[in-house]
Amino acid sequence: MIDARTLRNVIAVMRNIDRDQIETEVGRITDVFWNEFQANPYRSFLRMNDHGQAGIARVVSARMPE
Repeated sequence: MIDARTLRNVIAVMRNIDRDQIETEVGRITDVFWNEFQANPYRSFLRMNDHGQAGIARVVSARMPE
């Protein structure tokens, strides 16, 4: 089970991902996607394909505190 602290950290990291981090993991993204991701990263994540979600997961994992 995920604890509240971990969930809070995931949410915080999702709000602070930089465009270059996404592009490093999933490839070039459009300005439209980037604007949507900035406005609502959680919705954008849920609408991404498996490759995109895996890339975001790698970014979040790398930025999570130990």
